[in-house]
Amino acid sequence: MKVMWIFYINKDKSTLSSYLKKLSFRENDRVEYVSIDMNDHNRDIASIYFRNATIVADSYHIVKHIHDALDGVRRRIMKRYKEKRKAMNTTALIQRRTTLSEGSPFRRA
Repeated sequence: MKVMWIFYINKDKSTLSSYLKKLSFRENDRVEYVSIDMNDHNRDIASIYFRNATIVADSYHIVKHIHDALDGVRRRIMKRYKEKRKAMNTTALIQRRTTLSEGSPFRRA
């Protein structure tokens, strides 16, 4: 199995296409797998130049998307928790000391 690794900084579709045009289609047809980041233009280019290959997303970007989704859920939950806690603290602050329950952390001795 031959591994060809192409790393490019310029995300321009035409730059990568011009490079891949220099390679022979016969060689490209022998490629079995192509690992790409999940940009649409990368998927388009891979399907044009590597017709017989299975296209897969690289693990870094899959893990990043999962992490971002979980982080969004965590932030929403924490925001709701902070809003409830803030409302609870405000209520405790406007009550008289005598009306606070015995176990309240806002009650002074």
